[in-house]
Amino acid sequence: MNKPAVRIAVYGFIINHEEKFLLVERAPHDSFPGMWEMPGGKLETKEQATSGAIREVLEETGLFVYCLRPISVHSSFKEQIQKQVVRIAFLCEMEDNQQQVKLSSDHSGYRWVDEKNLPDRLSTFTAYTLQMLKEQNVL
Repeated sequence: MNKPAVRIAVYGFIINHEEKFLLVERAPHDSFPGMWEMPGGKLETKEQATSGAIREVLEETGLFVYCLRPISVHSSFKEQIQKQVVRIAFLCEMEDNQQQVKLSSDHSGYRWVDEKNLPDRLSTFTAYTLQMLKEQNVL
């Protein structure tokens, strides 16, 4: 029996100096268009998880961040791609609060939000991470 493939994805939960966090909106041409999520993506082969999160945030937002610690992990099996997907979110801070967001073509918008003004179409993993942060008394 063949084992299903595994994909690992890493994300940055970025908090700015105003205590707001960054969400990005998936572009109309991408999968799940209009969905709001943390910046992140696939971990590359032999890449450390924190390095991958830093790279993904930079690629998707143009922001330089550093990872403080992991804050949530979730695993699910995706029937449509026959893969086990493991997602890891890291609490991140920007290296310089004066940085400007420069979105990649994967996203069509961004917002700095708090838990009181969340967008309607929030990704499941982002919602899960917010719940974990509430339980950890970070939010």
